[in-house]
Amino acid sequence: MLVVHPASYCDVCLDPYNITSEPTNSPHAIACGHIFCLTCLRNLTPSICPLCRKTFQQGSVKKLHLAVPPELDGASESPENAQASSLLQRVALVSGEDVPDAEVVAVLTEVDEWLSQHSDDANSNQPLRAAVASLQRYKALLDQTERDKVEHRRLRHQLKSSRRNADHDLKTSRAVEESLLSRIQELESEYALEVSDSAASAADEFTSPRLRSSSYPACKHRSTPYRTLAFNTVIPLIHFLRHLNLSLPIDSHLS
Repeated sequence: MLVVHPASYCDVCLDPYNITSEPTNSPHAIACGHIFCLTCLRNLTPSICPLCRKTFQQGSVKKLHLAVPPELDGASESPENAQASSLLQRVALVSGEDVPDAEVVAVLTEVDEWLSQHSDDANSNQPLRAAVASLQRYKALLDQTERDKVEHRRLRHQLKSSRRNADHDLKTSRAVEESLLSRIQELESEYALEVSDSAASAADEFTSPRLRSSSYPACKHRSTPYRTLAFNTVIPLIHFLRHLNLSLPIDSHLS
């Protein structure tokens, strides 16, 4: 709970804050940390802080509480309590979202030094200690949020870069695949053409007049020169054709 000194007053209308249940004259803090009465905050158009000129949302206004005046609790406020109340108010003022970190660190350092000098009891000055702990947790959450935003931006950039690299690799692989398929088709065409030419040459050589029987004298049985010509010409030609994956039978009487 944030507490305001009972002698405080609104900086706009200069009316003192009251401790009644009526909320219109009670102190309220805005995002920048400045405090005004609710009536003045509602009358601001547009919603801009009268002191620092920073905008705020009417829905984010926080109600504060007044400390009990000394004349009501029957005791005068000691200097130590007055300093604690002043520090508590300063902690409340630096609890806004747009307060510089250097100012927050300065206030927290001053509060820690004051607490270490005036009391060794951890249960003393509980409102001030609780306010400091709340402010530290709040600032820690803000810092963690900023780090998460930075990490989120980094991961988004990394994801976009990975997607671009993946698209580039896919296009490259498709281009290589198309080039290889085209080269395979060219090689198959060249191989088929070579086989066709080789088969045609072999057929022309096989039907050459040198191999016809009319080129030799007629006789009842095959002559030795003809058989020698067959072995020396036809058999190597057939083996050459078989080397080209062409299956041609060899006569049993020539084998």
